[in-house]
Amino acid sequence: FGKGIVQSIYPLSNGGTARLTVSQWLTPELYAIHKQGLIPDVIVEDAEDAPADAPCVANRRPVEGQALCRDPQLMRALELLP
Repeated sequence: FGKGIVQSIYPLSNGGTARLTVSQWLTPELYAIHKQGLIPDVIVEDAEDAPADAPCVANRRPVEGQALCRDPQLMRALELLP
């Protein structure tokens, strides 16, 4: 999404808040990704007809009657791991 900073929020006595940027993500070449994002090395399209063959992670739940989820990006990532 291009979000590349970390902010801490401090309440003020007048009811407002102060946001202080405390960290930012950089590439190994020191390129700031904030509001820019990254170009992925591997692009995996999200095909509607992809098989439900991935473990369900985060808040995903399988389709009724199945034990696995449809997640072609996760499956490709797992294939690329050593």
